Amino acid sequence: MRNLRQQVEQPQDHRSTFIYALVDPRNNTIRYIGKSVKPRARFTGHLSQSSLKKSSHKNNWIKSLLAIGLKPELEIIDEVDYRDDWTIEEKRWIARIRNLAPNYPPLTNVADGGEGATGWIASEEYRRKTSARMTGIKMPPGTGDKIRAWHLGRKKTAEHRIHCSDGQRNRWSNASEEEKQKMLKNLRNPLSIEQRENISRRARNYSRPINASSPYRNVVKVANRGKSCWKAGCIIKGKQICIGYFTAEEEAARARDRYVLKHIGEHVILNFPRSEYPLDPRDINTERVKRSHSQKFRKNPDGYMGVSKNGKKGWRADISHMGVRYHLGTHRTPEEAARRYDLKAIELLGDRALTNFPHADYA
Repeated sequence: MRNLRQQVEQPQDHRSTFIYALVDPRNNTIRYIGKSVKPRARFTGHLSQSSLKKSSHKNNWIKSLLAIGLKPELEIIDEVDYRDDWTIEEKRWIARIRNLAPNYPPLTNVADGGEGATGWIASEEYRRKTSARMTGIKMPPGTGDKIRAWHLGRKKTAEHRIHCSDGQRNRWSNASEEEKQKMLKNLRNPLSIEQRENISRRARNYSRPINASSPYRNVVKVANRGKSCWKAGCIIKGKQICIGYFTAEEEAARARDRYVLKHIGEHVILNFPRSEYPLDPRDINTERVKRSHSQKFRKNPDGYMGVSKNGKKGWRADISHMGVRYHLGTHRTPEEAARRYDLKAIELLGDRALTNFPHADYA
């Protein structure tokens, strides 16, 4: 049988795939045939304690040798170029040894060769058994830090990001009652399911999307405090920025353009041509309009838009447009401040302006 095999030292060129054999030192017969790019390392893996924990014909044979102070011998029986099909050579060698029966000891290979681990998909039963076996097992101290350090700084592929996003989207709303209870157990100070659903419901009623099909980038129509308006925003360094709330869709789009030009740069895609904005981004005024739609929606006790009491001095008129706030001075009566507001609104918005008095009064 020795003429079937040749003792070959493993070459350092890893561009080859080796067909190797595990030989029984007691009778010098081949009991297992496998393939590997690094057969020496693969041989060490066969003898490792973690590998021998699994119950198989091969492992039982190796453990029987180790019990009497012996171990199998490694022999390289063939070398295949990595570009060729190694599966053919492995199957050929397994079939050749099996044809020597019944005078030759049977191989411990379960399959006919060529399978390997490539493309293997675990069955549901295998997944269930593995999950039951691993449940409750804690990692050794320091293992979590090693895993965290290995992942730190690694860039995720676009496919991986999409997969994670799809998995987390609507996770709570689509979860069953049992899954929700498990999520709550993992929280440090968990809220009940009723509390979470009430918070989610209040958030939707406070600022819920009405129509997200705006043709402008980063502009969406929302209902905020009982009034519909257009919300402008953007994302900078992973943080969601709320630029402001506006009565007109175009106002929100232009406010978004001004903000991203100044804080992101010239390479950003705009809603309107670049020529409509200052050449120097530093000259762009990007004052943000926070939690109110615009100054137009803020009313004084007399019901005038854009008018507020200025202490004992009188009544102040203000208006915001495209993220820029205009102070229109202090007036003796609220009617005068309201009319000053109307004039500025017509100047900025034309016929689309919301005014305190009819447009005909200013014709």
